[in-house]
Amino acid sequence: MASKKKQSTMDALVAYMKKHPKAVFADARDALGKNGHKIYPIMWGRAQVLLGRVKAKKRGAAKKKAAAATRAPAAKKAATRKKPGRKPGRRAASGASGGEIAIDAGDLERWQALVDHLNGGGKVALQYDGSGWILTTRG
Repeated sequence: MASKKKQSTMDALVAYMKKHPKAVFADARDALGKNGHKIYPIMWGRAQVLLGRVKAKKRGAAKKKAAAATRAPAAKKAATRKKPGRKPGRRAASGASGGEIAIDAGDLERWQALVDHLNGGGKVALQYDGSGWILTTRG
């Protein structure tokens, strides 16, 4: 013999609401609880939407509205657009012409070590030691 398939909780709730249109949440919870169904308030509201008794609120409307408010006008976007071929977040060194820094011949080895460290994925911190600024490498 084939066993009778148990009705889903949501289907049972919708059927109950169709049969008893004036029922409240507590009535449905108690009646369906006898059949082993557990009803939550969110299910009651969703069933009302499915039956067309209430309108569903638009989801994500606040996020879309906030995003639209923060967007820049098209003219401003065109002016701040990055040039093709440039990686995002990369900028020329501030205060240097053309992104270049002049290096004394005596400091060449130290600068090369710094560049090698950065190219290898290391980090550098700029610290003031009381008398001047120093670069320290990390990682």
